[in-house]
Amino acid sequence: MIRDLGSALFAPRRFFSELRGRAPSLGRAFLALLAPLLLGALLQGVRADAVLSQVPTEFARGLSPHALRSAFYVGLVLTGPLTAAFAWLAGWAPIRLGAGRFERVGEVSAWTQLPAAAAGLFNLAASAFGVAPPPPLALAIQIGATLWCVWLVYEGLRAFSPGTVRGGVIAYALFAVGSFALGFGLGVPGASRPSGGLMF
Repeated sequence: MIRDLGSALFAPRRFFSELRGRAPSLGRAFLALLAPLLLGALLQGVRADAVLSQVPTEFARGLSPHALRSAFYVGLVLTGPLTAAFAWLAGWAPIRLGAGRFERVGEVSAWTQLPAAAAGLFNLAASAFGVAPPPPLALAIQIGATLWCVWLVYEGLRAFSPGTVRGGVIAYALFAVGSFALGFGLGVPGASRPSGGLMF
C-alpha cells in the first residue's frame, strides 16, 4: 500500500499503466485515499488537549469537558471515512461527466484524489500542533494540491480512457477551480483556521 501511495503520487504514469494489469479493486483505492486522513486523525487524537484548547469559548461554554472530549473523539472516528468518501465523489462526478463511462472509473477517480487527501493530512496535522498556516502558504498549498490532482486525472485517463482525456481534464479542472473559488470566497475575513484541505 505504501509503495502504491508513493507511486501514484510521484510516478502516476507508471502507476496507472501497472494498475491496468491488476484486478479491479475500488476498496484498495479507497483505503489509499483514507490512509492520510486516518494518520491526521491519529495525530489529532494524540494531541487532543492541544486541539481542544483551540475550540471557541462560546461553543465550549455550554458543554461539559467530558461531553466536549467525547464529541471530539466521535468526530475523529467519523471524519476520516466521510472526508474520503466526499473526496472520492467530488473526483468521480466531474471525471464521469467529462470522460463518460469507462472501465474502472470509480477506482481511477479515487487514486486521483490522493493529493487532496495529503492536503487534508496537512490541515489535520496543523490543527493538532496549533499552527495555522499564513494565508499565502494556505493558498499555495491549495493551488498545489489542485494542480497535482489535475495531473493525476490526466495520467489516469491517459491510461484507462485515452480518447476522453481532454474532456475529462477540462471538466475536472473547471470543477476544481469552482470548488476552490467557492471555498475561499465563503471564508470569513480574518478567521484563523487551517486552509488548503478542500477535497476536490
